[in-house]
Amino acid sequence: MTLPSPRTVRTVDTVGRWLLRLAALTAVVAAVGSVPSVRQAGAQPVVVELWRMYGLLVFAGLFLVLSGRPRGNRLLWAITMASKAALAVTGIVLLLNDSGGPVVGATDLVVWDGVLTLLLVAAFCCCHGWARSAELPGRGVPVR
Repeated sequence: MTLPSPRTVRTVDTVGRWLLRLAALTAVVAAVGSVPSVRQAGAQPVVVELWRMYGLLVFAGLFLVLSGRPRGNRLLWAITMASKAALAVTGIVLLLNDSGGPVVGATDLVVWDGVLTLLLVAAFCCCHGWARSAELPGRGVPVR
C-alpha cells in the first residue's frame, strides 16, 4: 500500500477548508436572505425569525473556526454535523407525517441541511478532523 504524498495531503486538506468556507458563505447568504422574513414577521413569529437569522450567523462563525483549525476540534465537528443532520432528519419526518397537511419549510430542511451535512462530512474527511494534532496520523506530515 502506498501512502499519499505530502502534496496530495495538503491539496485534500485545502479542499476541505474551502468546503467549510463555502458552508460559512452560504450560512451568511441565508442569514441575509432571512432579513425580509424578520421584517415581515408579526409580533408572535418575529422571535423565531430572529433566532433563525442569528443561528445562521453563529453557524457561519463555527464553520470559519473549523476551516482555520480543523484538527483538534472533534467536539465542534460533532456538534455541527449532528445539528445539521438532525434538521435534515426532522424535515424527512415532517414530510412523512402528513396528518396535519404539508409542513411549510420541511422540504427546505431536507434539501439544504441534508446537502450541508454531506458537505460537512466531506470536509471532515478531507481535513482529517478526527486528528488531535497538526500532524496527520502515521505520516508525520505537518499541515497548517
